[in-house]
Amino acid sequence: MRSNRNRRDVNHRPVPEHRGTVKFFDFIRAYGFIEPACGGNDVHFFQDTLVNPRRIPAKGSTVLFAAGPKPGGRYGATAVRVL
Repeated sequence: MRSNRNRRDVNHRPVPEHRGTVKFFDFIRAYGFIEPACGGNDVHFFQDTLVNPRRIPAKGSTVLFAAGPKPGGRYGATAVRVL
């Protein structure tokens, strides 16, 4: 398994990864919500933010995700990896 220490975003800053559980995912509309393991508000994500689009998350799946501002100014997951 690769170390997260060397992961960088487009501005060459480290990308934090958070653990969470998929609370809801609508395959037809291609969006869902993640419940962060550390608590707090649910995080919205779209299917196009999946690191591996062949692994579709099911309700209850454990995921790692990076969250931050998205285009349009909204906050949500920018990269989601299904474990």
